[in-house]
Amino acid sequence: MSSYLKSAWSKLKAQIGTYVGYTLLFFIISSVITMIPVLNYMSSFIQLLLGAGFYIYASKQQNNTAEFKDFFGGFSFILPIFLYTVTYLVILLPGFVILFGFVFPFNDFVSILTGGSNSPEILEQLGKSLLANIASTSGILSTLVAVIYFLYVGVSYILALPLIVIGKLNFWPAIEVSRRTIGKNFTPAVVMLLLLGIGISIATIVTCGVGLLVAFPMLYLVYFEMYNQIYETSYSEMDTEENKAE
Repeated sequence: MSSYLKSAWSKLKAQIGTYVGYTLLFFIISSVITMIPVLNYMSSFIQLLLGAGFYIYASKQQNNTAEFKDFFGGFSFILPIFLYTVTYLVILLPGFVILFGFVFPFNDFVSILTGGSNSPEILEQLGKSLLANIASTSGILSTLVAVIYFLYVGVSYILALPLIVIGKLNFWPAIEVSRRTIGKNFTPAVVMLLLLGIGISIATIVTCGVGLLVAFPMLYLVYFEMYNQIYETSYSEMDTEENKAE
């Protein structure tokens, strides 16, 4: 982890003005998109495309060929990133089924609707039923299982995006290669992401949000260094994992 942080910070420090500038632009574009009808439904996907630019720029930065336009390079991978996004959401579905299948008060919902209650009463009764279900043994267990599942999925596929835009893998091999790679060191990866999350939160709070302009690109650069040090220094490992995925 220390090598990832050290290399990521070195890249960020070398061109901190560029990274901070693009991060600010990232937030501005994201905010504008959420206010535009229709496009606001695509905001998460557009943010994913913009986020991919951090990986592309960092990759070219190593060869001193990076240009600001490289931050928008993710838009050259719209189809594979879209397919990755759809697949990722499908993979998340079992977690939502586990969570809502045991917690959401479907029976109460149906009985309330058929009873002809007005909207405020429906919301109040549903809220009470939902809290009761969450506090039950089955509710606690299902919530715990769902959280563990979401954590597993979220951590397992953190390298999929750089594998698509830098490694030039298709969406499915990228997903599988990332899962297999992270699976070999899952616990250290979870600990690292937890510490990064805490660090970013502290930096954001202490600086009243200004620190996020540095912490945000730092997060992407750490992910890039994970990719770079795992695969770029050992192409044979990525080739082996890709063959398994296919």
